[in-house]
Amino acid sequence: MTVIDFQTQLWPARVTGTLPAPVKKWGKFWATPLSRTLHEIQPWIRFLPPIGRTVIQELGALAPLSHLLFESSLGDLLESVERNQIDRCVIVSDPGKIENSELLRFAKEDSRLIPAIRISPNSDVKAEIEAAHADNTRILQIHSAADGLDPDTDFYHAQIETASRLGWIIIVQTGVPKTHLVYRKPENGAIERFENWFKNWPKANFVIARMNFDQPELAMDFAERYANLYLETSWQPTETIAEAVRRIGSDRILFGSDWPILGNNQRVGILRIRDAMESQMISVADGEKILGKNAEALIDRSFQP
Repeated sequence: MTVIDFQTQLWPARVTGTLPAPVKKWGKFWATPLSRTLHEIQPWIRFLPPIGRTVIQELGALAPLSHLLFESSLGDLLESVERNQIDRCVIVSDPGKIENSELLRFAKEDSRLIPAIRISPNSDVKAEIEAAHADNTRILQIHSAADGLDPDTDFYHAQIETASRLGWIIIVQTGVPKTHLVYRKPENGAIERFENWFKNWPKANFVIARMNFDQPELAMDFAERYANLYLETSWQPTETIAEAVRRIGSDRILFGSDWPILGNNQRVGILRIRDAMESQMISVADGEKILGKNAEALIDRSFQP
């Protein structure tokens, strides 16, 4: 069974290289119980009253920071990939942490890695995307909440226009978690603000990262209306993934983990999909599509002339 993780991240060596290997090993060991607890409670935070949810999400943004010292490097990712029998993974770029050029280099050195570049403000959008295209990159990531920019700007429109013309996949980071410590303007991630993108570029394939995080039902609403939307599963519990299959079918759902946040993301994400299969909430064929077949087909199409 092919398994492709459509959302992973890396942190720079200046963060991950501060601890010696034995300390990192024991740090991961002792962090495991906390990681397990955080994964168990995370899907339920969305059901708290607004004030309580805001406080927990703001404080929760700090929870992963210590774990990232133990597990967030390229070597850690490849170790997790092997341990969880994952064939390939998409690495989303954050120019503030890992430059696009570094991701491209990693991908050249290891075919299991698929780069998803992110364009920095004030960049030459067309030139940067076309250069990455010549370097066999086919995925663009847009994160307006982190950039602090309105989705309805020429900066993003130029990216979508160029990427769409070249047949690229576009990952859109949506959702409005109350994490001002992480995002400059979380409200810019509201999925409603991207509807003109889905409507005006019907031939572009958009991947909704994290299935819109704490409002997955809105992502499903939009996916029912726009056939060019794919939903990525990170942070979503088994029942939500099964509901997405019921509403839009399994052909446009992609497994993603958002590794390394909280730790053990890849294992947890795979188990949630397999739990849905074993409990017959989705079929085995559905699970195989979600875990890898859909991503494989989508990536293959992006390389067609």
